[in-house]
Amino acid sequence: DGSTQFTIPTQIGQELQWSDVDQDYLLYQDVVGEEKDFALNTYLFNLETRQSTNLSEETGLDLTQARWVTGEFALYLSGREVDDEPGSRIFHYDLVTGTLTEIREYQSSLPRYLTVSPDGSSMVYEQYGIFDRDEFSGVWRLDRDSTSLRLTDLGRNPLWLVWD
Repeated sequence: DGSTQFTIPTQIGQELQWSDVDQDYLLYQDVVGEEKDFALNTYLFNLETRQSTNLSEETGLDLTQARWVTGEFALYLSGREVDDEPGSRIFHYDLVTGTLTEIREYQSSLPRYLTVSPDGSSMVYEQYGIFDRDEFSGVWRLDRDSTSLRLTDLGRNPLWLVWD
């Protein structure tokens, strides 16, 4: 029937996403460890070779979110460097060249529900301030050139709506 079966080694697979550029790749997250001693890892799964690449290990980041960049073999990643306090940074990761570019500096906040614009140049996300909710919480827009704008102090789960 033309279908392909495969197994991804995971305890709790989350957010399975297909690349819109190279259909041989999937992106997924998995929790490793138990109770309070656990880590969230982000993987790139190659359907042709059936191999997973741990992007957390490859980038050296403690990743919390990953999204495909529309029209590119690249990802937007949120996470923190090992030496960072609780909080996060946001990166653009070009999978062709291996170039990791920081587009939002460290903040004591957690971006959630990253949603990439239809043209891939921007994202919107819900952000939760860890220590200072007034300064960091709300819905934000971040452009590839690092321009950032708070859209609202309130809100959850932002999405792009495309009108034809």
